[in-house]
Amino acid sequence: MANNDNRGFNTVNDSNVSRRDQRIRLQRMTFIAIVAIAALMVVALLVLIIGSIASGDGNTPDPNQGNISGEKVDWTTQPVSAQDTVTGDLVIVNGAHQYTFPEGLGHLTKVYNVASKSSAYYQQGDVEYMETNALTAVDKMLTELATATGYSKTVLAAGYRTLEDQEGKQQAPGYSDHHTGRLCAINTNDTGKTWLANNAHKYGFVVRYPDAKSTITGVKPGYDYAYRYVGVAHATYMYNNNLCLEEYVEYLKANVTDKKPLSVNGADGKVYDIYYYTVNGSASVKVPTNFPYTLSGTNDGGVVVTVCRTVSNTELDTTVDTTATTVVQ
Repeated sequence: MANNDNRGFNTVNDSNVSRRDQRIRLQRMTFIAIVAIAALMVVALLVLIIGSIASGDGNTPDPNQGNISGEKVDWTTQPVSAQDTVTGDLVIVNGAHQYTFPEGLGHLTKVYNVASKSSAYYQQGDVEYMETNALTAVDKMLTELATATGYSKTVLAAGYRTLEDQEGKQQAPGYSDHHTGRLCAINTNDTGKTWLANNAHKYGFVVRYPDAKSTITGVKPGYDYAYRYVGVAHATYMYNNNLCLEEYVEYLKANVTDKKPLSVNGADGKVYDIYYYTVNGSASVKVPTNFPYTLSGTNDGGVVVTVCRTVSNTELDTTVDTTATTVVQ
């Protein structure tokens, strides 16, 4: 009789089934691992996208991230006080904003010391002092006006005024932009007026009292020969957008922050980033350590930081004076 102890048990077939099950399990595990890795990659990508959206639209430079328009900037903070809001190239002085005189005359330079060297190009009128950077800029501007037009009898007048000097003038003492030393009168011929209208912003000057803006500035029409120094970056934007100083500062207050700076291609070929801070008693503002910048008050509770981020190697090597009120130009 045959031995039936192994009936129904096929060793070869069962062995093949076992290996096939192992392969199936391995394939399943591999598939699960691939799906899991893919899911993790998707989650990571979503996190990056959400983080990018939360930090901005990708086009607005954020000083917290250390870059302005693709250029590496090293940032630090600088404390500012109420005193910083009443000095600088952008202070507004008009019937509603009284000027705060600084101590001493260290910010002023005698006009004769500069104009006497350029007497072949323009003449010095009844002006004794101007703010140092404004005087340097106006001297260059009037010298080049004479070179371009052939007219050398332009008169530089009415610069810095004390309270006593302002007595009897259209604006009351204490409320005249002449107190800043950055405002001057330029008397020239029609050719010179046309040249100034097209070129003054290249030297950092704007018409302080445009006839069409008299209701804003508070100064009657007829004083459009008064030029105010604000710096090339600001003069360029004001010129391109037909803004007087009051309008420009209001625009900065309403639209510009350190996370949403105003970028200006200056008429001097440099690129500037400008941002505004409200100062309630005191504040800390972001400033670069490796690019020149200015800090100017507006005389209405704010300060404006202007970073010059396209500069020459020489300027980059220059130690930045964090108390300076004008960009190295």
